Amino acid sequence: MSTLRTCTCTLFTNTQPLPSDTPLLIPLTTSLYVPAHPTSTKSDTVLVDVGTGYYVEKKTPDAIKFYNGKVDDLTKNLGDIERAVGVKNQDLRMVEDVLRGKVLSEQAGQKGQGGGGGKEGD
Repeated sequence: MSTLRTCTCTLFTNTQPLPSDTPLLIPLTTSLYVPAHPTSTKSDTVLVDVGTGYYVEKKTPDAIKFYNGKVDDLTKNLGDIERAVGVKNQDLRMVEDVLRGKVLSEQAGQKGQGGGGGKEGD
């Protein structure tokens, strides 16, 4: 999610044209960068990574809208997952409480039966 927010911030701040002699390194992956030289004309479009290695050319406001939508979707999904994990934790606590009660009652029953110390089956 932080990567998507970084993309949005970059789109807001880096929309000014650069001189054509300014060297750039464009990230293709987290560890692979390729050199690039910007054109002297300002372009109002950017390439947007839409997933699984596909890139789409979009206007800057559309790209910002796309990334904000992705962040919103991820935030919603994260909330759903947190709720599901909370329910599972409650279920786990209930099972542990029942199991603990059964173990304690079994131990109490064994202590009550084993107190004679004498003969069995008389």
